[in-house]
Amino acid sequence: MSALVVASAGGHLDELLLVGADLGVDLDAAHWVTSRTAQTESLLAGCDVHWTPRIGPGQSGAALLSVPHAVSLLRRLRPDEVVSTGAAQSVPFLLAAVLCHIPARYVESATRTRGPSATGRLARLLPGVVVFAQGDGWGDPAWGVVPSVFDQFRAVVHEQAPASVTRRVVVTLGSERFPFTRAAEQLPRLLDGHDVRWQTGNTTVMEHGQEVQRWVPASTLREWLASADVVVTHAGVGSVLATLNAGKVPVVLPRRSRFGEHIDDHQVDVAELLTGKDLAVCVDPEDALERHLQEAAGRAVRRAAWTPPVG
Repeated sequence: MSALVVASAGGHLDELLLVGADLGVDLDAAHWVTSRTAQTESLLAGCDVHWTPRIGPGQSGAALLSVPHAVSLLRRLRPDEVVSTGAAQSVPFLLAAVLCHIPARYVESATRTRGPSATGRLARLLPGVVVFAQGDGWGDPAWGVVPSVFDQFRAVVHEQAPASVTRRVVVTLGSERFPFTRAAEQLPRLLDGHDVRWQTGNTTVMEHGQEVQRWVPASTLREWLASADVVVTHAGVGSVLATLNAGKVPVVLPRRSRFGEHIDDHQVDVAELLTGKDLAVCVDPEDALERHLQEAAGRAVRRAAWTPPVG
């Protein structure tokens, strides 16, 4: 079967890369749809990618205006199915799949531990779209359940570096369109004296009077994470997965809606989920960091056996 796979840039795309193959999707032969960023260009190099303008959270008007283009693309490519892990970027293609009578599967993000996102609620109502939750789900029989992408990781005591070694720090604040102002104001001061590499996305961070780096390719970020003593990140699933894949337990700073850092508090939920699995050390940007840096550096992450998703 040929598939068109669609996801928003960032964590949703990272989740699709993990769960797609286990859903029986041939990702090497798939048609990819996402927005163009330094990360997506690097991550999907060599793939058949159809770049579309970014559609962010709450941009329902932009999603609806993109439906005709999505219908045109589906009619031209004629995939056997559409597969998506969200979020808003997938809305026009889920609607187009219904209009073109093409079956679709939608897997909700692992960050949604209490209930589906707005995109998930829409997908649930669309005829011909089969929906899945990750992890334990939320008790709605209309949703199939697949293992969480976090289930493949286990935290262990670090075997090589003592917990006090936190010199090399990587800070990654993801690709959210919302600035993370609290982190921008506090982290340069809290990390003064450390060797810090920055990837701040849409957040402006000043260090020693200079703006730090906003974007780096996915390959560069992976190299940074592999060589870091400890990683500080927002609680976005893409940044967290990249850190776990590098064998590191991250220090996570969840974004909060009351500060305008996201549309809701799902990052608080995912931080609690990760903390419960010992896969993160959760702090607020205002907290003193050194003790938390040492705690995170004292653990490592191992890949565990992962049960492939079933229907």
